[in-house]
Amino acid sequence: MLKNRTQTLLLAFLCGTAYATESIAEPNYLSSEWWLVYLTAALAIFTLGLMIYTARMWRATVRLSEDAKANADQQKKHTERALATAEQSANAAQRSADISAQALSNSQRAFVFWKGFSCGPHMWDDKLKEYVVFAEVENVGPTPALDVCMTIRSQVVRGASPQPPVFSPDPGFLSASAVLGPRGTGRSAYLTVSIADLVDCWERRAEVHVWAYLQYRDIFNPDKIHHHEQCAKIQLIHEPSTPPPEGHPPYVQFYVQGAQNGAA
Repeated sequence: MLKNRTQTLLLAFLCGTAYATESIAEPNYLSSEWWLVYLTAALAIFTLGLMIYTARMWRATVRLSEDAKANADQQKKHTERALATAEQSANAAQRSADISAQALSNSQRAFVFWKGFSCGPHMWDDKLKEYVVFAEVENVGPTPALDVCMTIRSQVVRGASPQPPVFSPDPGFLSASAVLGPRGTGRSAYLTVSIADLVDCWERRAEVHVWAYLQYRDIFNPDKIHHHEQCAKIQLIHEPSTPPPEGHPPYVQFYVQGAQNGAA
């Protein structure tokens, strides 16, 4: 029985060896199986090349995107600098225009000022009754002054140590306004000061103050109101109850003083 098994195994080995020898025959590289191998290898090589090309395209796209972003950021910075420079130039031009407009307004607008107080004796029945006081005004600018309003007032201050009075314009003076042309002159209303008050002033029992106020607008900035005021204390060079000789200056003189002297 053992002998038969051995023979059987030997026979199987010899058959397998013969089959293997028969199987190791030279392959046919033109068979359909090998053509499938060729096509598969070509497809794998093409796929590998396509993968490499795609990867390089991706890297180029990423680099292009990064360069485009960098260029955009740089262009943004250049644009911001250009806009800042343009804004600075526009602001400088606006400031220059404002300065030029202000210079034009300051050099060409109307300037109206009081030129001082004047007075004259008022005689009645050959007697000196009072002095008439007024103020002269002039527009020294080259353009007209609009809505010119003016007023003149006086106040007698009595006491051992009189203090300068504080004047304020009567609102009613705004009801009458006029236009004062370039280099034009004008005159305030007339104000009377009694001889009795002047005698008290001469004898140092009182002080007499007069005040003139005007306001106006110019053609360059009609919304802005300019004003000028002048305040003076009356001083006497002679006893005032008698008129001065013909050709002699009035005995009443004006000494400008106090805080209510200025223009704006």
